[in-house]
Amino acid sequence: MKLIILGLLLLFFIILISYEIYEGFSNQPLPSPTSVRANNTCSDPEMTYMYDNYDYATPWSSNGCPSNTFSNNYFGTPYCLPQCVSGYTPYANDNTYCVNTSNVCILSSDLNSTIQTSWTQVCGPLYRTNVNIMSTLGSISTVVNTIDSQFIMAQSNYLTLSNYVDNYTGGLPIQTSLRSQIFDTIIKSNYSDLINLKSNVDSNFIAMSNKKDRFNYIFNAFDCGNYM
Repeated sequence: MKLIILGLLLLFFIILISYEIYEGFSNQPLPSPTSVRANNTCSDPEMTYMYDNYDYATPWSSNGCPSNTFSNNYFGTPYCLPQCVSGYTPYANDNTYCVNTSNVCILSSDLNSTIQTSWTQVCGPLYRTNVNIMSTLGSISTVVNTIDSQFIMAQSNYLTLSNYVDNYTGGLPIQTSLRSQIFDTIIKSNYSDLINLKSNVDSNFIAMSNKKDRFNYIFNAFDCGNYM
């Protein structure tokens, strides 16, 4: 019986390890913009609330700047700068910069993608592991419950037999011999092994459940289950 139980437990763990890592999410968390600090900086250096309009400047020509642009000298060289795009306004301290009118720090598309990719790489394995552990624990719980119910039945039969044998007063040699050779040396030993096995199974299952609780803390800390 012990070999069968150990075999089942080993099978569950093999199934757990062999599952592929799941990295597909139907939804992902979106990074949120933050307020601009009082000193006109953002909490993350990769976030910004303004852009440099000189990145879109064109050389000034003798005909002047095209419409919807304005001229500006950069170290004595004239350039034509476009007007700020929608949602942005010229920076009061330097009109070559454009500041968003909502006054928030914005994540670039590259940073957005990096954050979402990193989140998926973390939560994908965590989510798949969580599914596997839940399935495995459920299966092991069924085995543990079966062992418990079978132990109760065996215990009831053992106690009935034990009371009969221990209280036997007939004095027949064959009955006494059976008690000493079979019950006292074999059945009692097997019953003791069964008690130890049940205790170990229950203890290990409790330990696994406690570890799952610690895993749940990590899993929930990333909000991995909120974006399926």
